[in-house]
Amino acid sequence: TATRELEEECGNHMDIWFVGRRPIGYYKYEYPEGYIKDLVKYTGVKVFFMKAHIFSGQVRIDNKEIVDFAWVTKQEMENYVHPNFYNAIKDMLSEL
Repeated sequence: TATRELEEECGNHMDIWFVGRRPIGYYKYEYPEGYIKDLVKYTGVKVFFMKAHIFSGQVRIDNKEIVDFAWVTKQEMENYVHPNFYNAIKDMLSEL
């Protein structure tokens, strides 16, 4: 679930409210050539986005999977991610 995944990546030190039960959108991509291993039967990923509000607390990232994070505006995010990814998700992002 979205709650479990968020807690795994960002810790469980935040008071969060998910707006609705359905994703607001998704991003789909194929694995790069050479990434797919013999045991993996999937060729790509579909990442679902949920709208949520953080009322209190702090992100405490899992350093095993995540190197760093930053709070950025929608406009600033364009400088942090690949252009194809940004173009695919920009309409899902809040203007706040």
